[in-house]
Amino acid sequence: MFRSMPEFLRLNSLLLFFLLLPAGVLSQQVVFPSAGTQKTYNIVMRAEKGAVSGVCVLANDSDSIRGAVVNEFGLTLVAFVSSAGGSVRLLSVAAMLDRWYIRPVLESEIGGMLAALRDGHDTYTDSRRGITVSLSPADDAPEEQSDGSGDELPE
Repeated sequence: MFRSMPEFLRLNSLLLFFLLLPAGVLSQQVVFPSAGTQKTYNIVMRAEKGAVSGVCVLANDSDSIRGAVVNEFGLTLVAFVSSAGGSVRLLSVAAMLDRWYIRPVLESEIGGMLAALRDGHDTYTDSRRGITVSLSPADDAPEEQSDGSGDELPE
């Protein structure tokens, strides 16, 4: 069937390339919301002792980014505002996460996630704390929504 092992490996590599190519080409890319728009992402925050998953909504005003992370049960885990300079201020935090030692970590991780998203990356990893934040486009969300859509984030 195959004359040599290198020929087999070459054909196997081509077969894998063409099987995996459509998944990469057709997958949606995570894009930072442009000014005046709102985007919805699926989010997973993983740490050594557990993970939090849900939906992250980001609204880009001209001078700041407003956002919220909501879990699958509809509980708002965190609402935040990020200034143009990149500093993050937490507006509200769910009771289970509202501890003096968790708030600075959340601010840092959200700031890192937003910086990675601006650079076009869908994953942010904090190796010092062992925390990974992954974003993917929400399947049922429209590509972009204007601020007049009625879905407002907290001020």
